[in-house]
Amino acid sequence: MANFTTGTIDLSAENTFDNVIMGDGDTMTFSNSGTGGAAGSCIIVTGDFTVSGTAAITLRNNANLTPGTVTILGTARDLDAATLNYGAGGNGGSAGYVTAGSGGAGGSTADGSNGQNAPADPVTAYGGTGGAYPQGAGTAGGSDPNSPSYCGGGGGGGGAGEHGTSCESVAFYVQGNVSITGGTITGEGTAGSNGGSGGAGGYGGSNAISSAGGGGGGGGAGGAGGHGGNLYLFHLGTAAEAFDTKSLSGGNGGAGGSGGAAGGGAATTGTAGSNGTGGATVAGNTGIVELIEVDTIPTITTDSVTEIFATQAGASANVSTDGGNTITERGFCVAETADPDTSDTKYTVSGTTGSFTDTLDSLDADTTYHVRAFATNSEGTAYGADIEFKTIKSFIPTNIIST
Repeated sequence: MANFTTGTIDLSAENTFDNVIMGDGDTMTFSNSGTGGAAGSCIIVTGDFTVSGTAAITLRNNANLTPGTVTILGTARDLDAATLNYGAGGNGGSAGYVTAGSGGAGGSTADGSNGQNAPADPVTAYGGTGGAYPQGAGTAGGSDPNSPSYCGGGGGGGGAGEHGTSCESVAFYVQGNVSITGGTITGEGTAGSNGGSGGAGGYGGSNAISSAGGGGGGGGAGGAGGHGGNLYLFHLGTAAEAFDTKSLSGGNGGAGGSGGAAGGGAATTGTAGSNGTGGATVAGNTGIVELIEVDTIPTITTDSVTEIFATQAGASANVSTDGGNTITERGFCVAETADPDTSDTKYTVSGTTGSFTDTLDSLDADTTYHVRAFATNSEGTAYGADIEFKTIKSFIPTNIIST
């Protein structure tokens, strides 16, 4: 392991650093795809994570990067795999009369819908074709003033705009202190493109009774803006923190296309259809830099066994962290087999974190024992390493010679 100061982290490889220490002029970028840690975990930082001065962390904008899931201390955590929020396409306009065609709806995430044919004359007063995704304009509805229906077909709806691309999410598991007091963290989703315009409705003919125009096609929805990136810093609840809250911008959605014009009657007595409506605009989600405290079992070491006698021995241990929750019990477990636990002989010692000692008494002479330190909090029980020791033989005189 080594410290990370500046450079690129390969997310397809396992990464463990002693510390992340970034200051003026240092940069952090990422390459490839993955979570960057062992067995689906975060990038591990066994010490501190510090960003200050003009340091810069840059998340990539790439539609092919998927956030995925990481496992922290046995718990799977989703790194914001939210899908883009697409807007609705505009509605097609209504026909001016029942024998004319209505406009097609604009596309939300795909092609626009075709306009309706005029029911009385679908051959010459046909509906326009929906615009293709992305951004295609719908075509106008057909009309023929010499047709029996004197009515127009509906315009095709516009195709949706292309959505923007989102930034990646990256996670670190920091076992030491977190300090972000400066620097920049960037990762902006790109804007979506504009939706296509709806096609115009076909015009009605000159018949004074039933001439009517087709409805205009609805405008396509603007493409959704890409989401901003996310930087997650999971850290033990006992670690110190100095955290400058930062956010990463999501892209703006593109403007929806305009609704198509309505087809009108050629004569003053003709009835025009209505215009289609424009498509909606939806921005991407704002990215975040989030500090997440995680609780765990305590961290404990079995330090030594000393002063070994026939029926007792001294043991020492140290609880270095409480895992974010109060220590409810600590002490030593002893058995004649390896890796004793709290179901074996147990010696408890009052206190929480820090070093502690105890005398292991009531032992048998000339016997091999195993001892492990333990500490318990609400997350569970942690054990130190197993230490093997042997008590000495007991010396009891069997004959006393008197003079």
